[in-house]
Amino acid sequence: MMTIRYGKASAMAAFAVLLGVPSACSLQSATNGTGGGEGELDTLAGHERELDALMSRESELGAPGRVDLELYSTIASAAPGEGTTQDFVITNRGAPTRAESRFVYVTPTFVNFDRRASLPAGCSYAYENPDPLIPEIVDCKIPAGLGPDDRVTLTFHLVTTHATLVGMTYGGAIVSPDERIDTEQNFTTNWVAPYVQFLESEERSSAAATGYSANVYLSWDVPSVAPGDVKRQKLVVGNQGPDATRAPIRLVYVSAFFSNFVESKVPRGCKLLLADPDPLMPQILECVLSKPLRAGDERTVDVFITTVAGGPIGYISASSVAAEAKAGEAGSHDPSVIDNVQPVGINELP
Repeated sequence: MMTIRYGKASAMAAFAVLLGVPSACSLQSATNGTGGGEGELDTLAGHERELDALMSRESELGAPGRVDLELYSTIASAAPGEGTTQDFVITNRGAPTRAESRFVYVTPTFVNFDRRASLPAGCSYAYENPDPLIPEIVDCKIPAGLGPDDRVTLTFHLVTTHATLVGMTYGGAIVSPDERIDTEQNFTTNWVAPYVQFLESEERSSAAATGYSANVYLSWDVPSVAPGDVKRQKLVVGNQGPDATRAPIRLVYVSAFFSNFVESKVPRGCKLLLADPDPLMPQILECVLSKPLRAGDERTVDVFITTVAGGPIGYISASSVAAEAKAGEAGSHDPSVIDNVQPVGINELP
């Protein structure tokens, strides 16, 4: 569901930006010209009054095209296998948008979109994958004319996986104006790392009855990457035991917004499931560690990252997980899945 709430300046802003209020010079020329009737003069005079009112509120509206979008997400919670909803609120603190904006939502690990419910208006699936370890992505169009203090709310219906998890699992979301037309003042407030809180369940309580127990975890370093640079990032997959792993360990790393993996340096045993270079669309890397990992052992995976100019600055993250699980499964031999799911990211420099 999409809900739009208009701010105080919306009517004037939408009129001036979207419908094109004539300038004072054009009004003067039209009034002094020939061939216009009284009705046209009355219309032009009305436009001129509205333009004067708009100019008197210039400080409130900001410079033309200097929009300032902000993004906020609610916290969703559910027991494994249950449904929930998550809201995203987009607010414009700057000048009215003159073109459509885009919103992209990457689901947290172990979470899928609920196909029994419709997506909000203007949204479509950009990437679909029912595998519990791999996120899904929705791409939405936000109508032009979002004025100062206008607010759009997008509600998504989600369903959680039957995972032995208690705690938070992370995703990513970003909103961006069309920067060919509208300029964003502060991209740092345009993204969030939304999460879903998995609640206690009988499924997790009975996890010890599945046979053996291998506590897999994921850690990472945080490189600082300037636009155009290429930096190495080290991911470490370990096993705290008490038993060795038996099934393959799958590592899924979703790149931060405005960053990409260097395809020529993708590690052996890894592949890009999604390689879209669009800075608003993350890339998805999957690595399979097929050899058993004994208790106390670690394995390192090095990836190479580059960034694109114009995005948010600072630590930017998305959804990542390392788990002993076959394709299409969530895994059931890990007594503490909370350290499998991590908001892996990088420090993006201007």
